[in-house]
Amino acid sequence: MGPPIVDRLLSAPNDQVAQLLDEFNAKEEEVHFERLVGLLHDLLLCEVSDEEAKDQLHGQVVHLLSSVPRSSYGELLTEAGADEKGAFEGFNVDAVAALVAYLERRLDEEEKQPSLQHLSPVLHCLAECGRGHRILRRYLRSRVLPPLGDVSKRPEEGNTLRNRLVRLMTRGDTCQLAAELLFVLCKERVNRLVKYTGYGNAAGLLASKGLLLLGGAGGRGGGGSGAQYSSDSEDSDTEEYAPAAPPREPRAGLLPAAGRTAPAGGH
Repeated sequence: MGPPIVDRLLSAPNDQVAQLLDEFNAKEEEVHFERLVGLLHDLLLCEVSDEEAKDQLHGQVVHLLSSVPRSSYGELLTEAGADEKGAFEGFNVDAVAALVAYLERRLDEEEKQPSLQHLSPVLHCLAECGRGHRILRRYLRSRVLPPLGDVSKRPEEGNTLRNRLVRLMTRGDTCQLAAELLFVLCKERVNRLVKYTGYGNAAGLLASKGLLLLGGAGGRGGGGSGAQYSSDSEDSDTEEYAPAAPPREPRAGLLPAAGRTAPAGGH
């Protein structure tokens, strides 16, 4: 068994988690939270043959991860061995990959039976992971927003994680959470979000943050979440397609059709 805080948090109803967390003082918190996230890391990697039980376990892990400080999320990573397969930038990311797989299963379920309850916890959890740790954000970006391939299609067309999340951006119940996750993976840069999602799809989030005009102008303004992002470039796909690609239609997020030009401006 783990330390008392871990045992109590794992057995507590979701609505009591915050109350339990308030019982521990600041000095003790950090160590306890790191231990908790370390245990959650191990739970994500447990072999569970029953898919329903696995989803229930991962759902509880997601709820608990959403209740801990961002500074604790690094415990989801472990250093990778020299010849370890599937390592990402020197780290084993199997636990984070399990969270992405859980998101995909929730998306599958949501497409069959739309429900905010299916998606909101994991969308929020992954956004917090992206805000809390550079390697987590970079890994999630590699899974959700890989280098752009076919830019002749609208961002919402297709079955990639990006396509599926972009479709959620215009749905009333999930739009804010899906858009927030994508915005975090773009380091809260307006021009990057517009590139991956299209200005029309991003407009709701940008308007709520007072960044709508920046989006229309291709600005780089941030979302004001307080997250600190590294200055390294993660826009490597730009160089891959930009030399060969004609100007894109930012409102739609795709290349103009033959014989058309991108619109000169908004109305």
